[in-house]
Amino acid sequence: MRLLVISPDYASHALPMIQVASAWARTRGEAIVATGDSTRPLVEQAGLAWTPLRLGKGSNPGVIELNQQPSGEDDHLRAFFEATRAGPVATLLYQADGRRHDLHDGSHSQPTRERRAPNRTTIQLGIRSSATCVAAA
Repeated sequence: MRLLVISPDYASHALPMIQVASAWARTRGEAIVATGDSTRPLVEQAGLAWTPLRLGKGSNPGVIELNQQPSGEDDHLRAFFEATRAGPVATLLYQADGRRHDLHDGSHSQPTRERRAPNRTTIQLGIRSSATCVAAA
């Protein structure tokens, strides 16, 4: 059976999911990791198949500085750091609000291109309903 692992393009999300995919590949069958370009090397270093998937504007291949983010994303990173200083609840609230903006255009009827991307990826890979998908949030 084939496993599709979906992760945002952040090392902190991708690395744990790469472990899940690696364990699956060792014991159950094929594992494909769908994530962004900046975490592709992490997937390939683990010996796993990679397919491109963009879930949002930001990315982080490991440790990143504010000035390494795309314009505007540095503000989000500053706000995230501030939320982490306020504690875990503030951090989760900030992240949940950010995902709402990443995955939806605000109209409640028109999901963004990023929101539809996982569906396109499963179709392109020929993933059928009998396959298992695991996603990092």
